[in-house]
Order: sequence, then C-alpha cells, then structure tokens
Amino acid sequence: MPSYNSTLSAESKSQSSEDQSFEDDFFVKCRLNHPPISHVERAKLESLIYKTSQALQSISDPESRDHLPKILGFQRSLLSPIQCLPPDVMGEIFSFIIAGNPIQYGSKKTSTTILDAWKLTWNASLRVPASCHWISLEARYKLLSECSLGPDSVAVLNILVDEVARWKHLKFVNFAEVPMDDLVAMILPKQTGASSPLPLLQSLTLGPCQTHAFGAIFMHCPSLRKLRIFRLKHTDVAIEIQNLVDLEIVQIHADAPLANLLRACPLLQTLTVGYVSERGVIPQESFSHTHLTTLNLSYLNSAFSPTVWEFVRLPKLIHLDIRAHGNLIWPCSEQQGVINISSTGLETVFDALLDMLLSSDCSLQTAAIYNVLGVSRQSFKGCFLHSTDTIVDDFLAKLPVSSTGQRILINAEAGVNAEFDFL
Repeated sequence: MPSYNSTLSAESKSQSSEDQSFEDDFFVKCRLNHPPISHVERAKLESLIYKTSQALQSISDPESRDHLPKILGFQRSLLSPIQCLPPDVMGEIFSFIIAGNPIQYGSKKTSTTILDAWKLTWNASLRVPASCHWISLEARYKLLSECSLGPDSVAVLNILVDEVARWKHLKFVNFAEVPMDDLVAMILPKQTGASSPLPLLQSLTLGPCQTHAFGAIFMHCPSLRKLRIFRLKHTDVAIEIQNLVDLEIVQIHADAPLANLLRACPLLQTLTVGYVSERGVIPQESFSHTHLTTLNLSYLNSAFSPTVWEFVRLPKLIHLDIRAHGNLIWPCSEQQGVINISSTGLETVFDALLDMLLSSDCSLQTAAIYNVLGVSRQSFKGCFLHSTDTIVDDFLAKLPVSSTGQRILINAEAGVNAEFDFL
C-alpha cells in the first residue's frame, strides 16, 4: 500500500502513467478501507489534498486533468468521517440507499454491487472473523473481481473456507471470463481424505459449467436436498443426487434420458426443466416415479424434444406448470388483420406430454399454462392473433384434472421471459 508521504511531483503532473498509478493506489486504499489512522497521517493526507487541488487548477495537460479529479475524490473519501462508522451501521446505510434508489444504482441485477464491495472490505474487520456463524456462500463473478483488487480480499475468502463444513447453502454463478477450476481453487479448500467435506449442505446452485470441474467436492453431500444446475445427466458422479427432493435443470441433452435421471433421484418431489433438445437415448425399461408431485416446464416450444417423455410415468403428479412459447412468422399479414404465430412442432410436443400424463393415470389439482406469444398485442392493436391459442386450449381441456382441481390459462405478451437466469 502507498504511504501517506506520497507527493505529486512537478514531473508526474504531466505524465499520464504516473498519474494513473497514483490514482490506482488511492482507489485500492478506498476499496480496502485503509484511511489514515494517526494524527500525523491525517495531516499528511490533508496536505496532499491541498497540493492535488492546487495542481488541478494550474495543470493544462488533458490526461492529467482527467486523473487528478479522481485522485482528489479518493483522497477526500479517505478523510470522510463515514470511514470511522462501525461496519454494521454502514451496512444498514448502504442497504437503505440502494433499496430507496434502485434506478440510480442500476438494474435489479446490479443494484447490489456497492453492497457486495462493502462485504469484501468492512466485513473483513468484524463479521468475517466470526465465520463460525456463516452457513451460506454465494460466489458470483463480481465477487472474484473484487478479490482481484488486492491480497487482503482473497484473505477474506480464506477465512470463510475454514468453516466450510458448516455451510448449508452454496451458490456458484460463473461467467466465461473465469475458469471454473480457478473459481473452485479460490473459494473451496482442497479436501484430502475427507469423506464428506460438506456434510450439512442442503441447497446447491451451479451456473453454466461442467460438473467435472468441481472434482470430488460435491460427491458426498448426504444432506443435499435442492439442486439448481445448468446441465445434468444420470451418469454424473461428481454430485450426490439420490437424496434430492427439488431439482431444477436448465438444459437436458440427448445423452441424458429423463427416465434414467428420475431413477437416480427416487425421492424427488419437484422437477423444473428448461430446454430439452434432440432425441434422448431410450432406456431399456420405463420408470414410474412415485414421489414426484410437481412438474415445471419453463420453456416449452417447438424445439422441445417430445421423446423426452418416453418411458416416463408420474402417477403422483398433482401440479403442472408450463410456459409455452410460440414463434412469430414474418412477414405478417397485418393489412388483413391477422398476425400468424408459428405453432409448427408445438402440437407434437403437447401431444407427447399429454400421452405421458394420461398413461401415468395421475389426477392433477392445478394445471397452469402461460401462453407466451412472443409479440405484444398493443403493437398490433385491432388485429386478431392466430397463435398457439387453439393448441393450448385443446391441451388444457384434455388434461387429467380432478373434479376439484383448477385449469389456469394466462396469455402473456412480449417481454415475459421464463428462461433461467444465472447472471
């Protein structure tokens, strides 16, 4: 870390590289929360702020004038009384500001960036040392970005993993920029000889990645009940799945027949599936799952492989939730007052699903279908939308719903997105 004896020399004022280095030094100080402690350090920083202000008024070099305001802002931030507030008070302040100004601080996905940065700095001095109370960890790409700012932040994670055996909830969300093996090496310790490194783990979320990248970390998780994963097949031995009660998969490929996957999860009660592509490998025999009660199909369209239901029976199924997506056909015959939305292939998909449900001899209590048209009705006001409505209505009417059950149909418009979100 730079000392507070640093000065702005006359030569450095006109050298962009030195200005950038000076700016980076104070940026790191602010992020890692290293304000001046002693009266001498504060006096030196106050003097440095004065010199920076004077340099900003007199210098004409455009690159230096771009760096100096940022340097001055970081210097003043280090002297702010807010730096001395306790971490729990600061956490409440940031939470209140972000919650009250969501637009100012970005979208719903990015509004917690400030708070995430805060957790990696202030919490290091108070909350993280009490890691015996931590039972969950969420690792996203922005967390790794913060860690890359300095070794002190990585040390925060080292403290956390000391209590890895206590974790009950774990969430890894990976971006393409960060190799998954690097992420695991940074977050989780190497477990050698441990029969169950995560004995209390109850829920696990793994973003787009290959499960083999985790090695044997999740191979023995006897308490694991909920898994949310991008891709999974019954032959994956890197994750213990036989005790799952809630499984959410974004994509099932041809080499992952659903019947075999259900056979590997005999206690499963809720299954959520996104995409099913290509024809799956046909199992040698059908499988009737006697525990599954809820089936959610988050993106059912014409590309959804109808063969996925072959050799699958769900006799205990009582809740069915489907998001059906039609595709807009261009050009639209708007002048005739008709806009066509393709249902090619979708009827076959619905027929295959209906055959499975009827063969299962189940009795549904709720059957909800969100008919996502993929086009805004307001954009074509006064036009008749010829879409998947007829197919959906016919499918809904034929479903084996009990006499006391409900059939629910919601026609959603463009912008309704039922896809999985791992960002």
